Amino acid sequence: MLSKKRKDSKELFKEVLSNSKSFYGTNMSLRVFIGDSVENTRFSFVVSKKVSTKANKRNLLKRRGFSVIKNTLKNIKKGFTCVFFFKKNAITVSYTELNKEILFLLRKSKILK
Repeated sequence: MLSKKRKDSKELFKEVLSNSKSFYGTNMSLRVFIGDSVENTRFSFVVSKKVSTKANKRNLLKRRGFSVIKNTLKNIKKGFTCVFFFKKNAITVSYTELNKEILFLLRKSKILK
């Protein structure tokens, strides 16, 4: 898991939704906000009940997402706030496919070094 310094707060989350750029993949989308006040890049993962009604499956997707981010933190630029939104078909995706998609979206948004 990531430390609290690396996770979005409610205030940042609202700001990201209103003033951000969007990037789309097959199983998820990414919203990126460039903020001057944030030193570290912050992340959050959103899995709605439309993806799965079971909380354990939604939490599994979030844990997998945070695990991918934790493994790639060294290669991520500072000063961004990122929110990943999972789509309905993401529940059937394996960890390796999820890893590839997150890295693809981070490259597409030019957050990876």
